[in-house]
Amino acid sequence: MAESQKTAVLIGCSGKKLSERSASRDLYIGDLFLLSRQFVHACGSGIDDWRILSAKFGLLNPCQEIEPYDCTLSKMPKPERELWNVRVLRQLAELYAYSPCPV
Repeated sequence: MAESQKTAVLIGCSGKKLSERSASRDLYIGDLFLLSRQFVHACGSGIDDWRILSAKFGLLNPCQEIEPYDCTLSKMPKPERELWNVRVLRQLAELYAYSPCPV
């Protein structure tokens, strides 16, 4: 019997943030982030989980409290972006028992 598949949504963080420590779902206040968060909530039971992709922290639980920060992938040197990619893949693997296909 096949395992039932679950749906998870990953949304990108935003450069625009609140100025105080907050749950990550509330910290980011950029327009695209807010629209993406609305989409997640509008899907309701069609989505089993959602996470935020942060340039500083990698994969974030929306309930996780963090301090505001100034870090973007576009300003990271390529070697740092590659390490970020590996970090996020590991976080996904731990969270969802995911085995990515080798490239």
